[in-house]
Amino acid sequence: MSVVITPAVTYLHKTTSQSIPNTTWTNINFDFATTDGLNPTFYTQLTSIYTAAQTGIYKIQGTFTWPLAAAGSGAIRLLINSDTTRPQAIFTLPFSATLPTTNTLDYTVNLNNGDTLVLQVYQNSGGPLVCPAGINLTGDTGAPNPSIYGMYEFVRSNTL
Repeated sequence: MSVVITPAVTYLHKTTSQSIPNTTWTNINFDFATTDGLNPTFYTQLTSIYTAAQTGIYKIQGTFTWPLAAAGSGAIRLLINSDTTRPQAIFTLPFSATLPTTNTLDYTVNLNNGDTLVLQVYQNSGGPLVCPAGINLTGDTGAPNPSIYGMYEFVRSNTL
């Protein structure tokens, strides 16, 4: 017997800029969610938290592009169930005064129904940084290409 599983995909976008304070991990407050149309969106904008709809393997992607900064670095991380003692997938890059710095996260994880996820960013430039928004769905495949986006994809059930 074969079972066909349709992946559930939720794209999260930032349609407004967001100020990131110096030396403080900050939730990326996505303000626009798009789903594959087959599954509901399990993202709550008020808390910036995505809740897993079912137990299984999830692929999480996030991109955050920082404005030009002469000093410091930027980082992106994934928290599961708000556990700051065990953050998943921290990626840090130094800033540049001449080229934008983009932190990218690509992570696959086994989640239980009801587990929560949040993407956070951090910077230590010496002051707050206002990061621009990215609002478009572009490309032939419909994949997002803004400066700030997230994607949560249910890949497969581990209960088969």
